[in-house]
Amino acid sequence: KEQKDSSNIQKQLTEKVESFDSIKARIEKENPDWSEEVLMINLYDEITPRNDFDNLTFDTTDPNHIDMEEETITLKEFKKTNNKYKPIIDFKLSAHFMEVLKKSLKENPRDMVFSKKMNSIFKKAKTGINIIRHSKISTELAGEKIKDPKKREKLKDTMLHSSATQVSYVRGLD
Repeated sequence: KEQKDSSNIQKQLTEKVESFDSIKARIEKENPDWSEEVLMINLYDEITPRNDFDNLTFDTTDPNHIDMEEETITLKEFKKTNNKYKPIIDFKLSAHFMEVLKKSLKENPRDMVFSKKMNSIFKKAKTGINIIRHSKISTELAGEKIKDPKKREKLKDTMLHSSATQVSYVRGLD
């Protein structure tokens, strides 16, 4: 544990990550605006849990779903931290995300939010969940923003991790 903590501290001090905005812009530029890659990065811009979107449906009786009428997302089952964090229920999605989702569904009708496994989508988008999460935290908490407890708390809740984990994910931005 001491060795891991030391390694994490060293990464915090030396490792740089691409800003979330840059990652998002690159993915949107390299893929059609209706693609699952563009949908994925826009969803992670809204809410940034771990890799918990594989079984995301439109059926509001499912534990993990998007309600198209209410324009909300509910996540009750998590792969890694199922018993550790409270579920996210009826989190309001932005008009922009809903527009991207509707365009994606028009081009590729389906019952699930994503027809491919998330790892396949990450690979095509040339990114990964850890890169996205580290980048999101580092971008959202850059500079003086890290001192704002409300901003940290809101981000912590939508990323489903502890305050200690949050701080350990902060990196310098490229």
